[in-house]
Amino acid sequence: MLTRWVYKEKISEDLLQTQFHDIHPVLAQLLFNRGIREKQQAEAFMSSQYETHVHEPFLFHDMEKAVLRVQQGIRNQEKIIAHGDYDADGVCGAAVLFEGLKTLGSNVSAYIPHREKEGYGVNTDTIHTLAQQGAKLIITADCGISNREEIALAKRLGMDVIVTDHHEEPLQLPSDACALINPNMKRETYPFKGLAGVGVAFKFVSALYARAAQMQGVGKTPRKDAYRDLLDLVAISTVTDMMPLLDENRIFVKEGLKVLRTLRRPGLRALAELTRMPKETMNATHIGFVIGPRLNAAGRLEHAWHAYQMLTTEDPNEAYEIAHKLEQVNEDRKLITNLITKEVEEQLGQVSDQQKVLFAFGKDWPLGVVGLVAGKVAQKYNRPVFILGKAQGNIVASGRSVPTVNIVKVLQESEGFYKKYGGHAAACGFTLKQEVDLEVWKMCIEKIFAKKLDTADAAHIIPIEHMIAMNDITSELWTLLEQLAPFGQANPEPVFAAHHVRVRQAYPVGKDQKHLKLIVEQNGVTKNAIAFGFGPFMHKLSYSQTINIAFRIEENIWNGRRDLQIKIIDIQL
Repeated sequence: MLTRWVYKEKISEDLLQTQFHDIHPVLAQLLFNRGIREKQQAEAFMSSQYETHVHEPFLFHDMEKAVLRVQQGIRNQEKIIAHGDYDADGVCGAAVLFEGLKTLGSNVSAYIPHREKEGYGVNTDTIHTLAQQGAKLIITADCGISNREEIALAKRLGMDVIVTDHHEEPLQLPSDACALINPNMKRETYPFKGLAGVGVAFKFVSALYARAAQMQGVGKTPRKDAYRDLLDLVAISTVTDMMPLLDENRIFVKEGLKVLRTLRRPGLRALAELTRMPKETMNATHIGFVIGPRLNAAGRLEHAWHAYQMLTTEDPNEAYEIAHKLEQVNEDRKLITNLITKEVEEQLGQVSDQQKVLFAFGKDWPLGVVGLVAGKVAQKYNRPVFILGKAQGNIVASGRSVPTVNIVKVLQESEGFYKKYGGHAAACGFTLKQEVDLEVWKMCIEKIFAKKLDTADAAHIIPIEHMIAMNDITSELWTLLEQLAPFGQANPEPVFAAHHVRVRQAYPVGKDQKHLKLIVEQNGVTKNAIAFGFGPFMHKLSYSQTINIAFRIEENIWNGRRDLQIKIIDIQL
């Protein structure tokens, strides 16, 4: 894969001397890279205390209105529905609403839609079904902001809808909603825009708990901070939905990991046992690569209700059974994703520099995995990608963009083509109107992207946080790096570069010798290194050869001994 290293702007000597004079210079550079310019900001980032750095939930424009409506529902024991979505964020968001409302004494049930039968968000048939079941209040999680018509129908059928969502604001808001709680609306003054859907649901629940004292004698009055037990779910979704780990999200994940490590949920305890996750050291990486994919797999290939059940069941036997099922579904998901990615590659053929957008269509491809395929293809070619398929007689698609173009804005510029659409800056989903000519739509999309993309750069960008030497890699630096965790979107695990490093040893390891073990040296300091996937690179290296490396620093524990090693992610000869 062609790569290009992009170095972050270097912190000025003036800033180092005035604001960061008592901070390790490498750490100061990393904080600078995260937009931190003042000592007070640095201290807040490093400490990230829940009590002092979480925003007041009533800063949301409609929060008071939404809380009053739920209090009315609890007093009257109205049937309330926590309506989630079919991905990990929607599932965890529904679980947060359900458990929070249940603890407050409400008559609440959860509803998770089926990806292929109902599609994204709130469905018209679902509204009719819930009305027939006697629901009076629907509270959405991770959806609803684009469901103007469905929410209008709910109102006509005698149901109120409170929307908690985080997706991009559509051109027309659902004006019939009882309340709209979404940090990404233009009118919203809430200070942090980066909440996951579950984060918005959590803010709503925290507001309900703050007002629980007003409900004395009605429902239940739990301890005031009991809602913080839900932070394990918030952490899972925030990481899995790739939200920026800054501001509140950083605190939610940091505190949520503490709750997660208790494994108080039988389902997560069973999943940890099956996948051998280390309870005491579980971190954001385990969420992103173990828990999240298995929760998402349920909605991709079967029904996301299974993921919801695993998170909320109190029965250890049921928990183990569902966790085992999700493990198998995830294995199926990996196999199917790889097969479809191969088919997409064959369909695309030789991608030229002139192709600024890539399209692929397969009528039999499971819709639950096409987004994953789009992401893999977009990453490989560094271009926007749309993978299309068929469901219920309609053409549906998932799209992935490049960092410089907001893909939802692209859909807004071509809005006339879609029955419905939604998403984030980097990812979207939509259903085309049945009368739309596919080739006409593709030409329109190509024209829009042509205006927004100057060049089609096929190189994979590797952002370099800082240039360091081998003698900088010490236990002191490792301790400081740990303070930046948890790592994730907008707070990535740091990638460093070292130039003019000599190869002292290099040999292939692993199954089929796919990986490379090295000992590298610079100015008399040697370090152990591992380069996953670089086995075929072996023939390009020789003893004492000088190379440049891009790498992460990691702790390697073997037979009770702790050592720092380099995890190489790219090599320049």
